[in-house]
Amino acid sequence: LELLGIPYTGSGVLASALGMDKVASKRIFHEAGVPLADWVRFGKGARVSVSDLPFGLPCVVKPSNEGSSVGVSLVKSAEALQPAVDEASKYAGTVLVERFVKGREVNVAILGDEALGSIEIVPAREFYDYEAKYGAGSGTVYHYPARLPPEVYARACATGLAAHRALGCDTYSRVD
Repeated sequence: LELLGIPYTGSGVLASALGMDKVASKRIFHEAGVPLADWVRFGKGARVSVSDLPFGLPCVVKPSNEGSSVGVSLVKSAEALQPAVDEASKYAGTVLVERFVKGREVNVAILGDEALGSIEIVPAREFYDYEAKYGAGSGTVYHYPARLPPEVYARACATGLAAHRALGCDTYSRVD
């Protein structure tokens, strides 16, 4: 849009590109001190076993350059790891494998340079996958504000704002 002179709102090209690249984002977040789950990156089509993961199972496998949970798998067994890597390899980018962290799904809304608040997402499915996000009658429930103790809510908002700033986002963003 910038090259075509078409006005738009939101972050510029660099922040948007970084936000779509999970590996680049994680590297920047690490440098900025934003807390992250342990992770490792593999090339497309890599052969991966549990011994390749410094954190073991369970883990989450995802393509590094997709959104909306496309190609994401929650892996609980050694037998399910390679099929999940193969699935993620079908999509854009490399393959990202993260330590599974049991917790709540929380998104933070940022406007300008302020965290407006946090929403808690409770999927009816095992995790907030594509079907839970977009499927008709998915049963996903949204709580605003997120049902968190006040100190955890404040920390979630502060962490979301730190991620927004670290990527150089502008105007608005949603931080997962």
